[in-house]
Amino acid sequence: MQTELFTVGTIEPLGFRERDDDPGVTRRLLGMVYWGQHHFGDGSYTGFARFGRTRGPDSIVPFENEEADEIADGLGIPIRDSRSPGQLGATFLLVDPVVRPPDLVKAIERSWWPALESGRDFHAVVETVEGHESCPRPRKDDVLATFLDAYEVGTAPPDNRRPDRKQVVFRSMERFATPGVLGLVADPAGWSYPEQTEPSGNEVIEHRSLVALVRKPRMVVEYYEAGRAAPFVRGVFVADDSVDEALRATEPKGHDAWQTVASKSDDIAPADTRCAKQIIARIKTAVAGFRQQLKPERHRHDDYVLPAFDRAMRKLLAGPARPRPVPEPRPVSIHPDWKLTRVAADSLKVSGSVSFSLTDHVPDGEAEVAVSIRYVFLEDDRAGDDAAISVDPPAGSGHRAGSTSSSVVLLRAELRHAFVSRPSHTGTIGLVSFARTRSW
Repeated sequence: MQTELFTVGTIEPLGFRERDDDPGVTRRLLGMVYWGQHHFGDGSYTGFARFGRTRGPDSIVPFENEEADEIADGLGIPIRDSRSPGQLGATFLLVDPVVRPPDLVKAIERSWWPALESGRDFHAVVETVEGHESCPRPRKDDVLATFLDAYEVGTAPPDNRRPDRKQVVFRSMERFATPGVLGLVADPAGWSYPEQTEPSGNEVIEHRSLVALVRKPRMVVEYYEAGRAAPFVRGVFVADDSVDEALRATEPKGHDAWQTVASKSDDIAPADTRCAKQIIARIKTAVAGFRQQLKPERHRHDDYVLPAFDRAMRKLLAGPARPRPVPEPRPVSIHPDWKLTRVAADSLKVSGSVSFSLTDHVPDGEAEVAVSIRYVFLEDDRAGDDAAISVDPPAGSGHRAGSTSSSVVLLRAELRHAFVSRPSHTGTIGLVSFARTRSW
């Protein structure tokens, strides 16, 4: 894509290949104004306006084809020929600019370096009124160069033999078989431990471990802060195309974050925020593990402690030996019986039953017991979000059919609950069943 001039408030001619779902259109032009919300006279305005063709009382759509060419030519903007591959792209015309061209070049480098560096189909040129042209060069920026290294680690064939480089492939996660890949890099002799290389002075420099979050358009959505303690690392998470739509749906209007929790005013599906939350959690776990392996090995305790003296001092300070506490007897016995069944090439379900019965430690032979059955995904060896499961309790148990929440039942004889999960894409799963008497 070729971008000749960019702005916050723009007039934007586009040249693109004809699409099957939008036949006959290869050029569009649209003007945009972004002001803050304000009042003028007796009216209140959002500050957002469009310049285009009026369609209905409240709808403005872009000019198309010959009409778009005519308006672009009248504004002095070169007309794009959609039949020429080199002319495909967008021109952004800034009216009354408030941003300096060098700052704009830096902004393009910071937000679009994955697209600029990944191939020849995307490049940008910033042109001033005087005709001076500047091109973003992200590899010349020392900080961005570290992210470019991490991008190569994540997108190249895996080679984790270097201790300062690591590729982490994210495996199946609920709806998605391959959510993405994470590339991590470090410089143990340099910026990973800045106090070893930076001269002391009055200037306070705040360092961070940062991960660039990248999805399908090859833009950096956010530089996610993954830690504030040394060793510092740089990373790039490249989302798989299959999760692009879900992650895009969680982004605010500025497209500068993946929201893990939707507010009441956001129209975001819970499954999409859950996807973003799980990806962020895995990124944090991977960064923590990488940072841990970078830390130098500590000296062993036995290398500088006298073992006999150490044992004598522990006995002296501990005093007389205390008897170990006797664990309380278990009032309820729980016996699960379940199996996994493949229902499709990439889909599994779990089904089975779990029985609850009183042990001999309940003298009355009956007790009120709170029973709950949950089915959860295991993420990085930890319990994650609940998965859909249907529970079929025995008749007369007091447990509502289909419910996975805790229900209080009067337990005398053995109660066996059947259950079955909804088919799901997942690699690692677990079943949790729980019971307790009210009196304990």
